[in-house]
Amino acid sequence: MLIEFSVENFRSFAEKQTFSMVPAVGSSRIHSLDNNFYPEVLKVSAIYGANGSGKSNLVDGLSYFQHVLRRSAKLNSTDSVAYDPHVLDRYYRHSPSRFEITFFYEKQFWRYGFSVTATQVHEEWLYVRKENPGSRERHLFKRTVDEPVFLHASLNRYKKFLNEDMNPNQLLLSKLDQSNAELVKPAFRWLVFYLRPIGRLDSGYQSVTAEKCLEPTSRKAVVECLQSVAIDLMSIHVDVDRREYSPENLKKMFERNVSNTGTFSIVDDKLVTHDISFIHQSRQKNDVSISLSEESTGTQNLFALAGLLLDALEHGLTFIVDELNQTFHTKALEQIISLFYSDEVNTNGAQLIFTSHDTAIMDMMERDELWLVDKDSNGASKLFSIADFGTIRQGGARRHEAFGRRYLAGRYGALPDIDPIGAISALKKSQMRRDEELN
Repeated sequence: MLIEFSVENFRSFAEKQTFSMVPAVGSSRIHSLDNNFYPEVLKVSAIYGANGSGKSNLVDGLSYFQHVLRRSAKLNSTDSVAYDPHVLDRYYRHSPSRFEITFFYEKQFWRYGFSVTATQVHEEWLYVRKENPGSRERHLFKRTVDEPVFLHASLNRYKKFLNEDMNPNQLLLSKLDQSNAELVKPAFRWLVFYLRPIGRLDSGYQSVTAEKCLEPTSRKAVVECLQSVAIDLMSIHVDVDRREYSPENLKKMFERNVSNTGTFSIVDDKLVTHDISFIHQSRQKNDVSISLSEESTGTQNLFALAGLLLDALEHGLTFIVDELNQTFHTKALEQIISLFYSDEVNTNGAQLIFTSHDTAIMDMMERDELWLVDKDSNGASKLFSIADFGTIRQGGARRHEAFGRRYLAGRYGALPDIDPIGAISALKKSQMRRDEELN
């Protein structure tokens, strides 16, 4: 489970900003970890802010962090590391981007991070602590550009390949996993499998749900999931076509996909198309099959989301989505959040983190579950929790209150600074100048 994530010098983030799933005192909707270090973590968090404030960049920062780790072991010495620093300040423009994540997995607390530029890993570190009372954080490895690599004694056997097989642009954790270093494998596994930042929903994720619908039990779960968010359907039918990868088959399946008859994907070097239909009941009680492509955009997105949600709840994933309910109703989002709150449904430690503009949702959540992103006068994103707004005695946020109304009233900031009258006035003045020039 995710505990904290810090980002520094990445896109709109300049100074270090930390997002935390550690609850405030008295929080009621938590996963209990039953230890002295991080006894509880939140199940759900939502991130709000104006357009362009940096909400998406926080999600992208997690995706970037994971992408660099996944790809690192395969890099050649001449390959560039993806690098996207904060460009509005010359100090940061050529400085390393820095990331750190703390998480709980296999009864241990892990803390991993790195800093990179386009050509080099500047720092990298990994710590672990057992959940037992009195246990200490162990330093498994640390590297910098100016000092020899520190390795825990149990990793000494890998020193040789550090000197002979690693490029300056590669991450040590990725290389150790590739070399089957059992001590660090749990950390790598959580970071690449259990951490699920997906960005925005799109039709590409429909194939995930479609694959689930090929098995009767999973199909029933998908149908019930969609019915729970008020989609009226009886069942789902999926036809699948798998072909060998070839230019000819690629052309055929691409043309088929463009005609909106199904979803198209490449899985394990196979070309896969799913033709998806919803089975509805007519007024005469007959089954009527309607292609998913003919359903509303909101319904299509909820179908794409259903398989991802079921995976998250089944495997205990940390599921992170940008603009979660961009195309569907608030009530559907409320139901999705309730799945993660539920002790009966969420039995494996799944977490949901999402960005949104839907302020109605804020009122069903607690103050420590709500995060805001705003930009300072220099264009850098700042991240803060509503729980940070002082004590109740000082006028701070209560655990439960009308957060949506107070947010829209400007109580917490992070609102768009909109001047429609000024914008229209400027537009008219521009038009008048053009008319004068023409005359």
